Amino acid sequence: PPWASTWTRHYQYTEYYRPNRDISFREYYDLDRDPWQLVNLLRDGCAGNDPDVGPLHRQLEEDRTCTPGACP
Repeated sequence: PPWASTWTRHYQYTEYYRPNRDISFREYYDLDRDPWQLVNLLRDGCAGNDPDVGPLHRQLEEDRTCTPGACP
């Protein structure tokens, strides 16, 4: 499926999309603790370690729509 991802030294956040652009699935990996990306914190059954996906989603949207030369 179509997808987009934001990756930093500390985390990777990925969204997968349905054909209508609705989000079908999300992944978030803490790369400091899980560099091999074995545990998707959004699907590990422990809501207490889930990041706030709102700011992550907004950053990903900004990254996807920036113009060359103006991207972070």
